[in-house]
Amino acid sequence: MNDIDARSRRARVNVVVGATVLGTAALLVLAWVVGGRPGNPVALAILCALAATSWFVRQRAESGRDLSFSLTSVVLVAAAALVGPVGAGIVGFAATIVPSRPRQPFVQWLFNLALSGALGLVGGLAFHWVRSGEPLARDLGAGELIVGVGLAIALVDVLQCLTNVVLVSGVLWAATGVRFRNQMLRMLTATGPVYVGYGVIGFVYAVLWVPAGVGAFATVLVMPPLLAAQWAYAQYGEEQQAHERTMNALVSAVQLKDPGATGHLLRVASLSRMVAEASGIGANRVEAVSMAGMLHDVGTLTVPNDVLRQADTVEGDDLDLVLRHGEAGALMLEGIEFLEESRAAVRHHHERWDGRGYPDGLAGEAIPVGARIVALAEAYEVLTSGHEDRPALSSQAALVALAARAGTEFDPALLPALASAVRLEGSSPTGTPTEQPEHAPRAKGGAGHDEPGVSERIAVRLDARRARTGSRAAAHTRTTSRRSGQGR
Repeated sequence: MNDIDARSRRARVNVVVGATVLGTAALLVLAWVVGGRPGNPVALAILCALAATSWFVRQRAESGRDLSFSLTSVVLVAAAALVGPVGAGIVGFAATIVPSRPRQPFVQWLFNLALSGALGLVGGLAFHWVRSGEPLARDLGAGELIVGVGLAIALVDVLQCLTNVVLVSGVLWAATGVRFRNQMLRMLTATGPVYVGYGVIGFVYAVLWVPAGVGAFATVLVMPPLLAAQWAYAQYGEEQQAHERTMNALVSAVQLKDPGATGHLLRVASLSRMVAEASGIGANRVEAVSMAGMLHDVGTLTVPNDVLRQADTVEGDDLDLVLRHGEAGALMLEGIEFLEESRAAVRHHHERWDGRGYPDGLAGEAIPVGARIVALAEAYEVLTSGHEDRPALSSQAALVALAARAGTEFDPALLPALASAVRLEGSSPTGTPTEQPEHAPRAKGGAGHDEPGVSERIAVRLDARRARTGSRAAAHTRTTSRRSGQGR
């Protein structure tokens, strides 16, 4: 990252953090005007203590990706119902008032403080509005609990989830350039279901405290299942980290064989994710496509580098090695459960829309959609990267070149998704080109197997091979027929 880019991003971060702080301050004033002083000082003290403690517990339960189970979120939901808007805001501030270890940069800590406070204030104001300022009371009927309290807490839960997603996506956009909409969708997919659990537990906690008359002892009743859930998510986190270690090992093997693959794999994975998101194939399948993009060339471990670089001219056994590398990659991933959905894309990413690709000659929609996406992402990445024998194309020139192959080599329905991703994100698949490793220099002497133009030349040779095979099969059939006639 050059100095100008770094300064620009720091400035954007400062603007977003400043706006978050000012917004939280405005919410605090509104909460004071609407709800007045926080109620139930005992509950406020206990909730603040839980919030401060849960922040440290959360650090040990990160899932390894975008998902974690947060005791803080449960406490904030309950605080909205128990201590009023200002009280809920205070509980939110308590969650991050003590800097974490290792110590965060001040701007990051300030953002987390404002974010957590905003979540509490938004939840408290929502509960106050739905209940028309009426606090929880003892001995509420079942209907009032479900409709009056349950719906209020459901709204609290939804608004806190959306506030968290919007503010975090905004600061990530400012800091890294990641596309705001994509980040929001990823966070909603990851945290949305978890927030349902936060709402249910927060509802139970609040009902036990006031309507059921349990009081502070409700904390003792609620904490064991919360800690159990926290432990379960920690285990999930370890599983995700094991998955990442597996991915890293496979990618490292490819990189050791071909250092020039380092940037290529990252870019294809990132662009595959973006095209998959733009095509609307579903969040779960997006992750599988992204992993397939990262591992699409793992089968090249079975092919000598000089064969891969001369893929447009090799024949015989060397050509067979090239044709089988997708199949070899899929075999390498066999038995790795979390990569099962990615295997088909790895195997078939060199199939062509017109059926003239390899390894199986699939055509049209018979080709798995993940494979079609990875094929298009790889072609775009190669065209816009270039190498020592060919200069890189601009984004627009690459899109024009790929559009010329739509309906023959590529799925024409995916071209708009690619164009949309490139238009919104710029020439880099991730929008953050400075964070991606550069290609190592590639050896001269031929076009690599992943060059889009090589696909057509391989297809011509495959056509000739299939024609010869078909002729021999037809001749064999005629000979067999004649012999059978002589026998009669």
